[in-house]
Amino acid sequence: MWERHKTADGTIYYHDAARNLTQWDEPEGFSEIGSSKDKAEECDFCEFSVEDGILFQIQTLGLFCKKKTSVGKDVYSKVICDEILPKITFLKDQLESGIGTDAVWITAMMTNDFALVEILLSLLDERVDKYLSGIAAQCLAHAGTLYPKLWIDFVSDSARLQVLFSKSAYLVRTINALNTTTKVATTKSAPYLGFDKRDIKDFNLEGLDQENDDKISGLEEEDVRTSILILLMLLVQMYICEISAVKSSIDPSGSTMEEIEQACRLNMAEVNSELHYASELNVELEVMSTVGRVMKLLCRALLLMLPSFSEDAYLLALKALAGINRQCPKSAYLNSTEIGKMCSILHFDSDAKVNISEASTRSTIENI
Repeated sequence: MWERHKTADGTIYYHDAARNLTQWDEPEGFSEIGSSKDKAEECDFCEFSVEDGILFQIQTLGLFCKKKTSVGKDVYSKVICDEILPKITFLKDQLESGIGTDAVWITAMMTNDFALVEILLSLLDERVDKYLSGIAAQCLAHAGTLYPKLWIDFVSDSARLQVLFSKSAYLVRTINALNTTTKVATTKSAPYLGFDKRDIKDFNLEGLDQENDDKISGLEEEDVRTSILILLMLLVQMYICEISAVKSSIDPSGSTMEEIEQACRLNMAEVNSELHYASELNVELEVMSTVGRVMKLLCRALLLMLPSFSEDAYLLALKALAGINRQCPKSAYLNSTEIGKMCSILHFDSDAKVNISEASTRSTIENI
């Protein structure tokens, strides 16, 4: 479907996202739903001069656009999902093909106060088609690899902190769902796990990408495993760097063994329920109690899933635990962080059925 757009200097052009076509002349039979005033009220475009390249293509797709008004449940409708799917697929294809420098993609993610990142995060939701959510997760995994400080820069206030918690809760729920079933809707293309065609060229590994495509194609269980790895990698990227907005919101003097032991006794259903509640709270009002609790809930969820993970998922989960631990200040009372203490308790508690197999791994998590 043709849509009318304007370049930075005000020149009108027309773009068909489904067919990836762009032209200056008005298409035959073109009609626009809604007035230009309606569209101006709906979107807030970031005005900057881009004549060509990937930034221009992303801009023409409207992916630097922010909704000024709350879209509510409409963003999850089939019509909206069908409209945005080719745009997000195009974005994923460009990332996987190695087009553009790291600096260009960092600019793309930062443009208009992280508008593109917000769009991708909005698609990480159970109400969105699973295939579309999977593609959005792959794009964010790309972004986190090309832009390691993404989540430090993104989480700039309490509202963004709430978004981080909400999407972390989604990742945990989805990983658990994928981990407990073999018949799920998963991504249909080769995943991105920090490796793209730029790496193939740099390390003289031509043909490896096609080999991986052949191995993954048509293997449902392998697709499930790959989807788990992508989501775990995204969770690692979110927390692997210290986020000051998180760490400064946790009061280490409030740590108690009773609360930590209670968190260690939670089952997955209880964790998911409380994570959902915590991610919906107004963290600006509940910040001191909520942030530390969310960190413990994420830790407990990962520890519950560890025994059933494959080896590569297990290692990513340990990295995620180390990242979550990094967000927590050390408590003088515990002589550790809360996350480190939870790992220590569950490592020695035979009833917990969590096997962090090496003592060195436990001590590493506890003391990072």
